[in-house]
Amino acid sequence: MSALYAWLRRHPRLVDGVLAFVLAFGGLGTAFGYRRYLLIPATLGLTIPVIFRRTHPTGAFVTAVTIGAVQLLLDVRTAPSDLSIVVLLYTLAAYTTRRISVAGLIVCLVGSAGAVLRFAPP
Repeated sequence: MSALYAWLRRHPRLVDGVLAFVLAFGGLGTAFGYRRYLLIPATLGLTIPVIFRRTHPTGAFVTAVTIGAVQLLLDVRTAPSDLSIVVLLYTLAAYTTRRISVAGLIVCLVGSAGAVLRFAPP
């Protein structure tokens, strides 16, 4: 088992690519299954930054949060690919300073409140 963990540590981009694929699969499945085709670019915009999360944690987070904000403004319902923001928030906390990670947390909390207000049933 330790050999597997060592191999995974030597190939972080592959691990992140598989994670991005799984998240994208969930989002694209929702898009095609419910015929919500605006979700396709949102899914790709949310999941592709996961591949680059270790080398560019702040840029990947900002990209995904921007796509999430556009998704909220255009009234594109949430999908499994939105979990990418949680993964990127974790990466922000793990790879950047506390000040940046707390700012990212605040952005996520504000975005979550906006999503609840926008998508919650009346």
